[in-house]
Parts: sequence; structure tokens; C-alpha cells
Amino acid sequence: MLTRRKLSALTLITVVLALSACIPKTIQTPQGRAAYSALEVLTRIDELQNATIAGNQQGVIPDATAITIVKFTVASAKTLKAAPDGWKATVTAGWTATKAALPAADAQRLRPYLDAVDLVLGLIGGRP
Repeated sequence: MLTRRKLSALTLITVVLALSACIPKTIQTPQGRAAYSALEVLTRIDELQNATIAGNQQGVIPDATAITIVKFTVASAKTLKAAPDGWKATVTAGWTATKAALPAADAQRLRPYLDAVDLVLGLIGGRP
């Protein structure tokens, strides 16, 4: 179970990692920028999936919540890989629906990871 101190540390680490989603100035081409953005979103979504699965294995995250999140992460990964420059609307809509479907207690347990996905989508332009 996550304590407040661990949760605060995870939140700080997650925010720092999410801020790294800003596209480096060395990536100049539109295709490179699109691929970098898609990779950053995929990374945050993967972190959410890993945390969800770990929480489910520990009995902290119920199966129904884990299934909802994993379905979103798998669909998003397919979209991001298939259309690195056209994923924003689809992934953002899926993210909005997924967050709305989460029970409040489970969302609180996963807050740092949810916030990281929100942040990276906001930084890259797909408002959550």
C-alpha cells in the first residue's frame, strides 16, 4: 500500500518525468517531432499500465479497474504506433472516457500516473 510519503515522492518523480516530454530543440523535422511526442505519450501510458498491473497483483487495484486501464493502454499503444502524427484526438478521447470510468478510490491510488498522462497530453497538445 502506498503511504503519503511514497505517494508524494512518486508524484514528484512522475511530474519531473512528464516535463521531459517537451520536444528537444535538436529535433527539427515535423516527422521527428511527431514521433518524439508519440513516444513520450506512449511512455507515460506504459508507466500507468505497469503501475496498474502491479497494484492489481498486490490486491490494491481491483480487476475491473485494471481491465479498464489496460484496454485503454493497449488501444492507445496501437494508435500511437500506427499514426504517430494523428493520434491526439483518438487517444485523448479514450483517456477522457477511461478516467471517467475509474472509481474515485482507484483513481486516487493511481493519481501520480493519471496526472503524468494528463500532463504529457496537455504539454503535447491533446488536452485531457
